[in-house]
This record gives sequence, C-alpha cells and structure tokens, in this order.
Amino acid sequence: MEALNHYQARTLAITSIDTPRREAFYWGAILTTFALGTAAGDLATEELNLGFRNGVLIFGGLIAATWVAYRLGAGQVLTFWIAYVLTRPLGASLGDLLTQDKDFGGLGLGASVTSLLFFGTIVVLVTREQVLATRHGVAVKGAGPLGGYRQDYLWAVVAVAMAGWGLRPAADTTPTAEPAPMTTAQAGAEHGAPAALPQQARPTTKLGNLSKFAVIVTDVKEKVAQNDLAGGKARVKDLEVAWDDAEAGLKPRDSARWHQLDDQIDAVLTALRASSPVRGDCASAVDTLLATLNQYDGVS
Repeated sequence: MEALNHYQARTLAITSIDTPRREAFYWGAILTTFALGTAAGDLATEELNLGFRNGVLIFGGLIAATWVAYRLGAGQVLTFWIAYVLTRPLGASLGDLLTQDKDFGGLGLGASVTSLLFFGTIVVLVTREQVLATRHGVAVKGAGPLGGYRQDYLWAVVAVAMAGWGLRPAADTTPTAEPAPMTTAQAGAEHGAPAALPQQARPTTKLGNLSKFAVIVTDVKEKVAQNDLAGGKARVKDLEVAWDDAEAGLKPRDSARWHQLDDQIDAVLTALRASSPVRGDCASAVDTLLATLNQYDGVS
C-alpha cells in the first residue's frame, strides 16, 4: 500500500497528506495494518495457543528484531510498517496479560486499572513532546530526538512509574483471611440445596482451578431443574463471557481438555438457546459439563 502511495504521490511524508487521493492511501494503509495485526494476534493466541505471556515476549522480540534489521541497513519504510503491524498483537497480548485473572496467568489488574495505566503513560509522554516542541520547535527529520535517546527512555520510565504509583491499590489495614475458592457443593448450599461437606478443589489437570465456572454451571443446573429455562438461558451468558475471557490463559495450558470443555459449553448454550428448548436436553448437557468440571477440579 505504501509502495503504491509512493509510486502515485512521489512521497511518503505524513505531512504531505493534503489531497483526497493521498488521504485514501493513508487510511487504506492504516486499515490494512490493523487487520494484519489483529489476524496475527488471533493466530498466536487462538490457533497456535501461545498465550498472552508468550505473545508479549514473541511480538516484543519481533519488534526488537525489526529494529536491529533497520540498524543493519534494512529499508526504513519496510521496517516501520513491519513494526507498526506488530504493535497491535503486542498491545493485545500485553493488555490481556495485565487484565487477566491471576488464576489464568495474568496480573489481575482489571480492565479499568489497565486502561488508566496506559492512558496515564500516554498523557505523560504526549505532554513531554508538547513541552519540547514549544521550547525548541519541531525537530528536523533525521536530526534525532530533542534531548537525546537517554532522556526519552527516562521519560518513559517516569511515565510508567507515575501511572503505576497513582493507580496502586489502597492498603487494607483490616486483617482478613482470603476465602478459599467456592466449590460446587458450597455453591449449591448457598442456593438452597441440601448442605454438604465443604470440598476444596484439587485440580487434576493443567487447566488449574475451574470452580469459578462450576459455580455458574451449578446455578444453571438448578434453574433447569426448576424448569426455569429462561433463567438458565440468562445465567449461562455469564458462563460464556467468563469462558471466553479466560481462553487466552487456559487454552495454552492443556489444549485438548480445553477443547473438550469448550465443546460441552457449546452444547449447553445450544440447548438453552434453541427456539424451543427441551428441558431434558438442557439437563443432559448441563450434567455432562458439570461432571467434567468436577472431575478436573478433583471434586466428587
């Protein structure tokens, strides 16, 4: 796309985007790179099962390798667009790493904190550039960054540190013990089922503790047993969202068992979302899924 733009417009300078044709080339290049970057991220996390931790390392390493190639004499335009494409899957992998629950291999910061962290970093860096531009004017292309590379790195570190310090969780002075993960038996007792001895999850697979999903499936099972299929359909949406959110963390751990559970969850969704759902079909699908979850959690 950029090669065609250079052939047609005789320039690649962003300041030359001043005609409809050049603007069309520009937005075409942006859309193409976004699509390529998104496809690369999906391929890495969903098809190759790399996970977001490995995704950050791999895509970050590829960007670093692109920079090395540029320093060794590779074309500036080519290396720029390669790095530009790679920033999208890198950002997605980094975002997942920061937001995903610790049980799934993430840092557990949550979407809100992560968004504010990135936003704070951007504000600091943009402010830095505006201060320099106001003080010294816009640097001539090829003249190097105003203040030098070391100052750039220092500003980046300061931006991240300030954002992280401002968003740190408040200290909790109340001494409380962290509750153990709720098991299927405990969840059932909370919803009026006969009380049972507490059973702690003892994961038997690399997927780890799946009691979070078992709790939701137990709720769905109870609604189906009461013939409240509409309520079961509404509750199973929570299972779908939670399972999709955890995919990047769980799937790389044990792809075969993840696919088994994914198929069983799809069967539950299909049964409950049928145009005329049948209680027996819904109950059978839910029982199969719950049995597998309990088996993987070591709960009998």
